[in-house]
Amino acid sequence: MSTFKRYWLWSVIVLVGMTALLLAPGGFVTNSRLLLHGLCAQTPGHTFTFGGHLLPFDARMTGIYSGAGVTLLYLAMRGRWLCEDKPALPYLLALLVLLASMALDGTNSFLTDIGAWHPWQTTNTSRLVTGYGAGMAIAVVLVWLVAGTVWQLAEPAPAIRSWGDLMVPLAGLPFIGLVLWWAPAWLYVPVALFLALSAWLVVSIIVLTAVLLVTRKDDAIVARPQMHIPGALAALLGLMVIILLASGRRWLETSLGIPSNL
Repeated sequence: MSTFKRYWLWSVIVLVGMTALLLAPGGFVTNSRLLLHGLCAQTPGHTFTFGGHLLPFDARMTGIYSGAGVTLLYLAMRGRWLCEDKPALPYLLALLVLLASMALDGTNSFLTDIGAWHPWQTTNTSRLVTGYGAGMAIAVVLVWLVAGTVWQLAEPAPAIRSWGDLMVPLAGLPFIGLVLWWAPAWLYVPVALFLALSAWLVVSIIVLTAVLLVTRKDDAIVARPQMHIPGALAALLGLMVIILLASGRRWLETSLGIPSNL
């Protein structure tokens, strides 16, 4: 309860944003795909479905934002969302392997799509798995980015301190895979909301660092409650960025005749 009182505006912004998405005219399925189109091509053949409805992200982006969302939640629960030191070399190499795996699978997928020779057959499962691992690595980078920005508040320790800190978020992958394989229609809304929230969180964290630097608050924040207003502003601006990206992409597709799944 004390945490809610300290950061109540964050909860209000998220609640209003998600409620607007759920109740906006046009239906949740259509609106969620329109909102997140600026972040993803949403290629039908690369996208999981629930009850015949395509998710707002394709399989790779579903993996990325799931991995990032679960890892950020885990680190926040451990109180490690402001850790400025880099992980020890073994954990750092593991994170780099996760990123490289997605890069390799993405390159292979591109070769497959253009009809060129490719060493293996990329599937939505491989897109999900490699994307999830990359999302975990991205989450660690985001924590380091914010901590480095509010350096007077940052903890001089790494966010990842043991193999367990990697295995716990990774344990969410089988559960997410099971949900995507089962894919009942009634789970579409909670899954899509989770993806939308994760994407919003990732974008907002990036925007937060810009807000702090532009307003020159980066060296003035010495207590966590001082993050309340900058964080709320970053959430609003992050949502605006997502909307602008989606609107800009739709405008380009309509004006230039670009297929929407590129």
